[in-house]
Order: sequence, then structure tokens, then C-alpha cells
Amino acid sequence: MKSLKNSVVIGLGMLLFACNTPVDQGKSTDTWHSYMHDQQNTGVSGEELTFPLQLTWERAFQNPPQPAWPAPAKQDYYNGKRKLEPLVTYDRVFQPVVVGNRLFLASSANNSIACYDVLNGELIWKFYSGAPNRVAPLWYKGKLFVGSDDGHIYCLNAENGELQWKRSFGGDRKMMGNGRIISSVPVRTGIVAKGDTIFVAAGLLPEENVSVNACKASTGDVIWSRQLTELAPQGYPVLMDSLWYVPNSRVQPMVFSTRNGELSHRLKGDGGDNVSVIDGRIVSGVDWKGELNAKRLLE
Repeated sequence: MKSLKNSVVIGLGMLLFACNTPVDQGKSTDTWHSYMHDQQNTGVSGEELTFPLQLTWERAFQNPPQPAWPAPAKQDYYNGKRKLEPLVTYDRVFQPVVVGNRLFLASSANNSIACYDVLNGELIWKFYSGAPNRVAPLWYKGKLFVGSDDGHIYCLNAENGELQWKRSFGGDRKMMGNGRIISSVPVRTGIVAKGDTIFVAAGLLPEENVSVNACKASTGDVIWSRQLTELAPQGYPVLMDSLWYVPNSRVQPMVFSTRNGELSHRLKGDGGDNVSVIDGRIVSGVDWKGELNAKRLLE
């Protein structure tokens, strides 16, 4: 749920819009410009909801999300764990980005990035990539940045969806991945930005050219790039001061310097695709039950 003055709920193939004031009274003073509101994944807005909310419109999608990974085995006999919960669930639902009266969605079902009118749910524009788009886009300075399983990051004009530039990171070879044709170097992490620089992790399999990269937001030109052999990036990273926290699938996230991409340290505890900032502290990882709790306060 998005807790601006107007609340958006994204489910499996359904987009609901509810509000507590008429939607034509003006735009909200806050924005939800990336996954979970901001680049710290706080999920907290400065706006407050007044209940009860009223349903304004709803839109059903013919193509619901198609997650990459199936549910885990029912139990881990070797470690004596039962009723295992999935740890990598970042693409189970469509995640909204809302700026002004525009709502942006990336789709893993039909390879699209789309813009909808918050006032009535009508489609404004749609752009197609070459493979599933599993992470929410980032709205930044009037541009929309999104990574795709086709191995590219795309920079689109948020107003009309026109392509500004795209860049790949060595993923020219195609392969079967999770039942779809994808690049050998897919982009399955959210993009973060600072100044005129965006930061993106590319690749999934260490033997297939995994890297962390900084590019110019205006042109896509690479500022620095580092190859890694112990990173399988999936999910939504966090940008905090000069450090970039990158989720690492089922193992602990890795932390990099935004200045040059050097590895700063690894987070302790459990893995998973969750990294967030709560009261200035990093929270990361879920246990084998799929639970995240106060014990995960790591820094």
C-alpha cells in the first residue's frame, strides 16, 4: 500500500485506487518515486491517510505478475527445517511508483513499462523492453530508470515514455531463465541515483559476468564498473550516504562505495532480497520462516 493522500494497492493482476479526498483537488505534496517510497526503502510517507477511504477506480490486468522463482521445497531435511518460506519474493506483485498524477508500473508478464493517470486509471503511454521487467522503476529528475531481464537499463522520458538511452553490461548472449528467454546478464535490482549518477547491479550468475556499475544519469556513459564473483544481485538496494547496499539473493547483502565501487563490507545475519533503513539503521534479511523482525537491526 502507498500511503500518500491517495492510496494505491497493487495485487496479483489488479490495481486499486482509493482516496479520502476528491482526486481533482490537486496533487499530493509527497512523491512515491521508487520502490517503498524512497532510496532507503522506508515505505513511509510524510502524508497521512484519513479513513474511511473510498474506492475511486480499479483496473484489472489481463497479464498478472509472473515471478521468477517458484515456492521452495516444503522442508529442508538436511538442516531440520520445516515449512520453508520463500526468501526471494521481490517480483511477486507489481510495485507502483507515483509522482504527481502519474503512476508507473513495470511488468514481468508482458515486458512493458507503463504510465497511468491517477485520476481515472487510463493508460497514458507504454514502452516495451525485450524481456520481463521484474523491478519497479526509479523516477528521478523527470526521467524513469528501469532494469530488465533483457540485460539493459532503460532511461525513459517520464512525460511521454520516449527512450532517452539504454545500456547493457555484457549480456549479448541469450539463455533460458525462469521459463523465459533472457540475457545472460539480466538486471534484477532496482536502480538508485545521486547527483548525475545512477548505480546498477547487473547479472545473476557469478560465472556470467556479474558487475556493479555507476553511469551518468544523463547519457548512460559508464563512470566505473567492477566485476564480481560472489554476488547474485536480486531485489531492491539502499543508497545511504556514500554506501550502496545491494541485496544478494539468499545470502547476506554486500555494501559498496559509491565513489569507486570498492567492496566496503558484508552485512551479517540472514540473506534474502530485503534491505531497508529504519530510524537510520540498516535492516536486512529474513530467516527460514520468511520473517523479518527487530533482531535484524544490523548497524
